[in-house]
Amino acid sequence: MALQYKVDKSRTYDDVLLKHLRAHNVSQVGERYVEKRVFYVYQNDELIASAKTNMFWDWVSPYEVFYKDRDSLFALMNEIVRYLILLMCSYDE
Repeated sequence: MALQYKVDKSRTYDDVLLKHLRAHNVSQVGERYVEKRVFYVYQNDELIASAKTNMFWDWVSPYEVFYKDRDSLFALMNEIVRYLILLMCSYDE
């Protein structure tokens, strides 16, 4: 079988992919809360990192990420993971 790879720059397949992906996620983990959240990291009143996120099921999708340096990026990612863990634990209650 020959494989074909497509680069979908116009995102014409998003609806098809998301339909099946969402159906799979619902069948595996049930309906989950969808949340959009912006995270900020400050040091001495200076913004050093931020990211907008979409959170759904057991996933987080960060976008529009800004960070001053590697340490601020790590701090930002740690905060996002910490929040996501707390969010996921609330589903188990």
